[in-house]
Amino acid sequence: MRYIGLILLFTCAAFAQVADGVTTSVSRGVSLAPDEADFTVSVYTALDSNPRLVAKSFLDAGIQNPVVTIVGIGQFYSYATSTNISQAVYQVTFSVPPSALRDAAKKLEAMLASLPEGIFTLQYNAYLAASQSVVDAAHQAALPQLLSDARTKAQTLAAAAGLNIGAIQGIVESGYGALGGIVGNFVLASSSPAGPPGTSSGASITSSPYTFYASVKFAIAP
Repeated sequence: MRYIGLILLFTCAAFAQVADGVTTSVSRGVSLAPDEADFTVSVYTALDSNPRLVAKSFLDAGIQNPVVTIVGIGQFYSYATSTNISQAVYQVTFSVPPSALRDAAKKLEAMLASLPEGIFTLQYNAYLAASQSVVDAAHQAALPQLLSDARTKAQTLAAAAGLNIGAIQGIVESGYGALGGIVGNFVLASSSPAGPPGTSSGASITSSPYTFYASVKFAIAP
């Protein structure tokens, strides 16, 4: 008797869901060509430095529109003097077109080779990525396809139950890019009198995979 009650309960629940509508989840994957190179630079300076002076060092090196924020202050071990030194740490971010990635990296390498006054060292990395405008354009192009896929899937489910679907009642959507829309393609460097020497490396341009998701609810046609 207990099992019969459970079966009736699940049957009623399933019927209620069908009567309320049909919800389907679909996705579309796209490959987006990177249209910008995003740089993040960690800058280690004397304690009496400030964001304005750090930004000026980058502008003087030919790097446009640097965004400077202070990350922290602390002591770091200097291999050059075998002592702990107090430093302020800043994060500098800027973006350039993919074609200018190596040129920007060379400017940073020049800064490393002849560090501006007050800067002890810097470390940087850069990733080729699709900008938000490219993602938004791909999103707009994918929306009609997602809705079409959802309707086809919902109609198949409804037909199996002997029903037909009606108008859309609600949509929930999202998007996901691998590593936040940033894939591989990097330049890394580290060199400092306060730390062990580093290396530089590069990679060729590839596309960034991105997936759009949608959950669409359809009414049941009378």
